[in-house]
Amino acid sequence: MGQPHSQAATFQEHAMDEFLVDHELLKSGQFADLCQTTKETLRHWRSIGLLKPVAVSESGYALYSPLQWADFLLITSLQDSGCSLADIRRYLARPTAAELDEVLAERVNALKAERQRLLRRQRLLENTLRRTRALDGWLCSGDRFRLEECAEARFRDIDLSCAFAKKDSAAASEAQQAIDILTERYGTTPDTDGAELQNIYRIGRAAFLDGHPETDFHACLPPAKRYNGNGNQTVRAAGTYLKWLRTTCIADELGASAFPHGAYDELRRELDRRNLAPLGDVFEIELSLYSGDWTETVYTEVSVRVG
Repeated sequence: MGQPHSQAATFQEHAMDEFLVDHELLKSGQFADLCQTTKETLRHWRSIGLLKPVAVSESGYALYSPLQWADFLLITSLQDSGCSLADIRRYLARPTAAELDEVLAERVNALKAERQRLLRRQRLLENTLRRTRALDGWLCSGDRFRLEECAEARFRDIDLSCAFAKKDSAAASEAQQAIDILTERYGTTPDTDGAELQNIYRIGRAAFLDGHPETDFHACLPPAKRYNGNGNQTVRAAGTYLKWLRTTCIADELGASAFPHGAYDELRRELDRRNLAPLGDVFEIELSLYSGDWTETVYTEVSVRVG
């Protein structure tokens, strides 16, 4: 006759029986399906003592609790963030250790930084996709002008007019300095709301009407997430805009000895023909990407709010 169980052992068995009644345990294949992994992965983790089944059936099947899904997610999250399985096993063996706290905090910060980087890349690709689709729409329609309702948009800008005010070689140097400042201040800051591969420009209304756009010429940037009132902010008001698909050649633009004063004559003529008055500044958005060919045709969308 066997020795009777101790009171503690009897209590543990009773607790396990209640657990098995209240929680349906899963075979390794079922648990693997729940976690979207493989039985081989679970078998390997079991062999190194990383994630053990809560019980083994009389037939020898490893049984897992659905509650262990949270443990599986923690392990895979640590693994995806760069931790080795050996390190993870060490961390989980002493879950209250300061080392685990430090690792988790480090991984959370790394994931936040990665999320911000991916969001910036997403915005860059979305902006570029939006513009390539706009260009495709222009080219498929065959239109050069159209009236379109536009929502309000906000930009930060930097004045490039000084680069065109001089007649000597200093103009090119000043233009490059302005672009360098623009890139340094806004091009890689983490609070930039979106990235742009193609440029956006603004021409003051009076300068446009006078035929001297170079006297009030600005480069536009996405607005900061947290605008504190410092620096220049430009608002493109909502309303009806006359849009024009402007076509140029890179070689012609680069070979010009001065700013092309007549670049927007065609838009002014179309405004007169339609008897429309410009109500604000002119915005020019590059739609095409530069492939490196100087003879390449460049497409930009020039727009002005009208009434």
